[in-house]
Amino acid sequence: MVTDKAKCTEVKQNFERVLIEDAGAIANKRHVVYGIIQADVTNAKKKIKDWNCTSPTKKLSFTAYIASCIGKVVAKDPHVQGYKVGGCLQQNKIVIFQDVDLVVMIEPEENKTAFPHIIRNVNKKTVEEISKEISEANSRPFSSEQQYDSKKKTRIFTSMPKCLRMLIYRLMRRNPNTLKDMQGTVMLTSIGMFGKKGQGGIGITFLPMHTLGITLGGISRKPWVVPNNNGIEEILPRDILDITVSFDHDVVDGARGARFASALIETIETAILDDETENPNQAEKKM
Repeated sequence: MVTDKAKCTEVKQNFERVLIEDAGAIANKRHVVYGIIQADVTNAKKKIKDWNCTSPTKKLSFTAYIASCIGKVVAKDPHVQGYKVGGCLQQNKIVIFQDVDLVVMIEPEENKTAFPHIIRNVNKKTVEEISKEISEANSRPFSSEQQYDSKKKTRIFTSMPKCLRMLIYRLMRRNPNTLKDMQGTVMLTSIGMFGKKGQGGIGITFLPMHTLGITLGGISRKPWVVPNNNGIEEILPRDILDITVSFDHDVVDGARGARFASALIETIETAILDDETENPNQAEKKM
């Protein structure tokens, strides 16, 4: 008996998807450990909301705030973003960069493949500057150096045989300066949108090249123990952010990773937008 051929549609895979496949193949060969943590972002969200209400032309984003916190914490212990030098003759060398180049994923259009944008020296930028840069990359993708400079090169690269691409990746790992220039030093990604709104959600992603990766999950409203003004602990409803911290265990051991995670939670919960960021309206009141 002959049946009709099933109806289907063939879609050509874009070159960005080829790079994602390569990243997954590389990540499977690494020794990555994961830590799941939670941070109370109630005060941070309120401060950002208040800022945006009084300064509508200079809005701050929550992602920019988290990026700023990551930059501050990594700058205090840059070893967590160190790159292990590849090659059989240099296995014991780790190159540690002082400045933090944070990669964020930008999705300019719905259902379009997100592209990485590197925020250079994020540890030296204000939340306002980071917000502006992310917004610019989102609204004008080709303003990002990763989109403008490498689009044609990436198309050529992904047209090569996979075995040749993997060889090039191995050669890249022998030069951490090249990796920093092309990939940044820390990866920040967010998959919180997959969870049901208000119920949080934990995300675990692969880590192909970077030593440190931060994955933002969802934000849930739940009872949380917090001290009041008198130092007495109370149980109050709070906005809790799920975060997954990923480390290359060949570079960062468990104790150092735990200290980093603890410092990141503390920095996020302090809800200080930035020492150098001041609301223009508040500045006028002080004068």
